[in-house]
Order: sequence, then C-alpha cells, then structure tokens
Amino acid sequence: MSEFDTNLITFRLDELEKKLVVNFKEMYNKIDAVLKNQTDNQIQLALEMQRRERLERDVVALESQVCKNTEAVTAVRISLAEKVGYGLLGGVGGGTVAGIIQLLSWFMAG
Repeated sequence: MSEFDTNLITFRLDELEKKLVVNFKEMYNKIDAVLKNQTDNQIQLALEMQRRERLERDVVALESQVCKNTEAVTAVRISLAEKVGYGLLGGVGGGTVAGIIQLLSWFMAG
C-alpha cells in the first residue's frame, strides 16, 4: 500500500469518526430531551393526583356540611310546625310560620 492510500484511508476514517461523534451527540441530546419530558410529565401527573385528592376531600367535607345544614333546616321546620300545631302562635302567627316554612322549602329546593 502506498502512502497516498494510507493517507486516504486515514482521512476517510477521520471523517467517519467525526460523523459518528456528531450522530452520537445528536442521539444523546434526543435521549436527554425524551428523559426530561418524561420526568416533567411524571411531576405534572403527581401534582394533578395531589390536586384531585384534595378536591375529593373538599367534596366529602362539603357533602357533610350539606347534610348538617339539611338536618338543621329540618329541625327548624319541625320546631315551627310543632309550635303551629300546638296553637302557640295561632291565627296570623300560624300563617306567618307557614309562609316561613314555605320559604325555607323553596330555598332548600333551589
């Protein structure tokens, strides 16, 4: 083999090595981007799960409060009905209490 052939082979190998280095760098950059994206997605998913759990707890608390409020309104309605029934308020007062009960029923339905 002549010196020219040796230099040509060396040149071609050097060029091939450069191309491989560039291609590997591009591949590593792409892999890094994919890993970063995956990590970001996992973090976002964890945050969304925390938000969902907090919202579920809030819904349970609100439902409990609605039950308590419904019980309180029912107790008031029963108390007013008992007073009307026993004639403690009688006449105009009974009509007023009936109107209040009607109004409370309307608020509970709305």
